[in-house]
Amino acid sequence: DHRDPTAIAVYGARIAADGTVLDPGGFPISTGANHFEPVVAFDGTCFFVAWTDFRLGTSSIYGARVSSDGEVLDPAGFSISDTGNNHRGVALASDGNQVLAVWSSEHSGSRGIWGKRFARGTGLPFDTTAQLIADPPQNQEVPDIAFGGGNFMVVFRDARDDMGDIYGIRVRPDGTPIEPAPFPLAVAVGFQDLPRVASGPNGFVAVWADERNPWPAYNDVYGARISLTGTVLDPNGRP
Repeated sequence: DHRDPTAIAVYGARIAADGTVLDPGGFPISTGANHFEPVVAFDGTCFFVAWTDFRLGTSSIYGARVSSDGEVLDPAGFSISDTGNNHRGVALASDGNQVLAVWSSEHSGSRGIWGKRFARGTGLPFDTTAQLIADPPQNQEVPDIAFGGGNFMVVFRDARDDMGDIYGIRVRPDGTPIEPAPFPLAVAVGFQDLPRVASGPNGFVAVWADERNPWPAYNDVYGARISLTGTVLDPNGRP
């Protein structure tokens, strides 16, 4: 929200089950510095909000809890990752007992996917340091995450073949990856970007923007189903 011309803030609003906006105009969650890419998840007790934050001069990941009645429980926010490695693109999911935050940051000259777990309701970290989820041969960015079947599914854009491909990896509730390496969801010609994932009763569905086809079909939306055991049911995706 850019209503303050000196900084881009994070605002929120509660919405009732019938679609009524309970906080017309919104309420501030974090102000005073430039903020980007806010995301939110409900952990079973309160809402967990995270964003890319520039209060330290470089991009860090910060968060804050918001109660069900709209009270911001962490007015100053708290650090999720601020070690100076250019963090961005945070995503959140809850298993009902904790929130797992994942984001992209620099590692060994490339960008990898990192994660950190936070306790339900308290915002206190289970992990003293972030855990590396996907170790990059090349840049891995714009992650998304969902929970289903007892594990988390993380998807992201991967540039190991010098183009944007979509890869995924399952993560246990303790924050450790299940697969020894990420598995491909889409490695077609052209550029695949901006993956999103959601869970269902029998697995996950990932979707992304896809440029494999020439104009005017350029920038289609493709998707793939993934079983709870990590099997890609639609190899390379389908439109």
